[in-house]
Amino acid sequence: MAAKKTKGRQKRIDNEDDRLITFSKRRSGIYKKASELVVLTGAEITVIVFSPSVKPLSFGHPSVESVINRFLEDPSSMDNTCHLVEAHRRMRIEELARKCDEMLRQLDEKKETSHRSKGKIKENDRRGWWDAPIEELDLNALITIEKDIPRVKHEHFNHVIPRCLSSFNGCRPSSKRRKPPPTNLRQKITTA
Repeated sequence: MAAKKTKGRQKRIDNEDDRLITFSKRRSGIYKKASELVVLTGAEITVIVFSPSVKPLSFGHPSVESVINRFLEDPSSMDNTCHLVEAHRRMRIEELARKCDEMLRQLDEKKETSHRSKGKIKENDRRGWWDAPIEELDLNALITIEKDIPRVKHEHFNHVIPRCLSSFNGCRPSSKRRKPPPTNLRQKITTA
C-alpha cells in the first residue's frame, strides 16, 4: 500500500508566491481530471475555481456557458446550431479516443516485442555468442563477434592449450603464461 503524502492536517501556505504556484499546479490537475472524465464518459462538465486573488477561473465542455444555461434550464440558448456543434464535438472526441486506444494497443505490442527480443538476447548471452544462430544476429552483433575472434584465439593459445597439454602429460600447469606454439615447427626443428 502506498504511503500517505501528507501528515495530519494541512496548513495554509504562508508565502504568497508558493501559494500561487501550488494553486496553479492543483488547478491544472483538476482541469486534467475533468477533461479525462469528459473523454471517458462523454459528460458535459463545468469547473469554476477562484484563485487566491479571488479571480474566477473556469473550464467547461462543450463550453461553460452551455452547461450553465442547461443547468439554469434556459431553453432559448439551445438552438439547432448548438446541437450540431455539440454533436460534432462528441464525434471528434470519440474519434480521438479511438485513435488513443489504437496507439495504446500498438504501444503494448511494441513493448511485448521488445520483451521477447530482450529474452532472446539474454538467452544468447547465456549460450555464448558462438552458439547463437548467425541468421538471427544483427550487423552490430556480427561486427562484435568479428572483433572478438582474435582475442579468443589468443586466450585459447595462452591458457587452454597449455592446460590441456599439462593435464595430458600428467603435470600440473605452471603459473607462467606460455607463448603460443611457433607457427613454423619445421624451422624450429632444423635450427636445433
